[in-house]
Amino acid sequence: MKNKKKALYLYEALELRSEYDARIKTLKDCLPESKQNREVFIYSR
Repeated sequence: MKNKKKALYLYEALELRSEYDARIKTLKDCLPESKQNREVFIYSR
């Protein structure tokens, strides 16, 4: 039986990697601990 794997070219792998990185960043931004780091309150008297 022949091996029928499709070759994944370098440009396709790089494109997939950047897409996954963007999705991971979006999900990390949704985490509660990342929201706490963005909220900065300045109190002045």
